[in-house]
Amino acid sequence: MITERVGTAQLYRDLKEDADGPFIDLALARNFDNSFVRSGHYGTAGDAFYWAGFLQGNHSYVLRVEYNHPGKDIRPDENEITKAFACSTDFSGVRLPCFD
Repeated sequence: MITERVGTAQLYRDLKEDADGPFIDLALARNFDNSFVRSGHYGTAGDAFYWAGFLQGNHSYVLRVEYNHPGKDIRPDENEITKAFACSTDFSGVRLPCFD
């Protein structure tokens, strides 16, 4: 399931805080100037996820991809689709480094 949201900078901060919370088991955590990526699985349910946040001034865009299977690792086909989607995202000029 893919969820996209646009909001204030608080949305970005909230997702980043959630991703660094106690019920998350991270496999990947990267911070960039105006974006971040988190991937792993939920400690309680065990389902895998990929989250990305983009910040431009007081506006933000967040991407949440939830996979319906347990474990930190996503399958190669899921990784390919997620990477294509996340790396092609451009939020008011803010992109992940994989775009370059």
